[in-house]
Amino acid sequence: MSKPITPHCVVSIQDASFASMMNMLATGLKPTSFSKDWKSKSGAFLSKIRTLDPKDLSGSASTLFEFAKFLKPNVFEDSWKTQKGDFLRGVSQVNSTQDLSKLFSLLLNNISPKSYTKEFKSKADGLKVAAGKLGQ
Repeated sequence: MSKPITPHCVVSIQDASFASMMNMLATGLKPTSFSKDWKSKSGAFLSKIRTLDPKDLSGSASTLFEFAKFLKPNVFEDSWKTQKGDFLRGVSQVNSTQDLSKLFSLLLNNISPKSYTKEFKSKADGLKVAAGKLGQ
């Protein structure tokens, strides 16, 4: 007979991973990947990530949009030119964790690996897999 799982012990992708994935991405990019505003606003932004309500899909999407605005244009792959519009539209259309997953994946998959820190390079593929499973 197995022990019952208490709610505070359960860490689902929906409940914990969006914030941790955002943090991993934000700290996994080289400092040169960010606009000059990032230096003064990164502390507040990272604090905001830690306090995200996992049920606030709109807030999570807005946070992802805010993060994207901190990135320099040269951080993105050429495919971003055609997919940026989908990302921007998607921010206002997040109604499920699957929508949030697609939005996060769209951003992540368009960031050039050249922008990754040495430590993040080995974690990026795992983050992409986790992002694809968000909400499943």
